Amino acid sequence: MENDRCGSGWTRMRKSAKLMAPGSARRAWYSLTLYQLPYCCGFVIDKRSGPKGSIGTEEMWYRFSYEDAERKFNSILRRKVGKSGPKQYIEVAEFDSPDQIDL
Repeated sequence: MENDRCGSGWTRMRKSAKLMAPGSARRAWYSLTLYQLPYCCGFVIDKRSGPKGSIGTEEMWYRFSYEDAERKFNSILRRKVGKSGPKQYIEVAEFDSPDQIDL
């Protein structure tokens, strides 16, 4: 599936970050993934977040170039990890579903 050729028809994951908020009473999680669209059609940043045990909410951003998509991905990640406030996120190991987060 990991094919870089344009026109391959596959969507390819380029970057991924899994976050959690250890101080959160509802065990908040945050997932950020950067996908390359098939046929050289651009890139999508997919953000999912919510409390443990839920499917959460989802937002997506489209960028035509990889550089712009990576810039947006890193901006979102910095905002969440570098945040000081009631909900501080930390990066964690990969997890397949939000229910796997165990604090």
